[in-house]
Amino acid sequence: MRSDHLAELSFACASCGEPNLVLVEPEDGADQDLVVDCWVCCRPNRVQVRASGAGFLLQVSAGNT
Repeated sequence: MRSDHLAELSFACASCGEPNLVLVEPEDGADQDLVVDCWVCCRPNRVQVRASGAGFLLQVSAGNT
């Protein structure tokens, strides 16, 4: 993985609402499904990433289901 190709995306934790960051490698495909633990409350967030034109759309839900 080359760090110069990573996209840094922000999202609000589905449990506590605190801002978080996730690094996405665009070359991994247009649709990605990730589980990211919140940096504040440590609860898992399911982050679904979809490529959209020149950017990304994020859908965040609590848990890893």
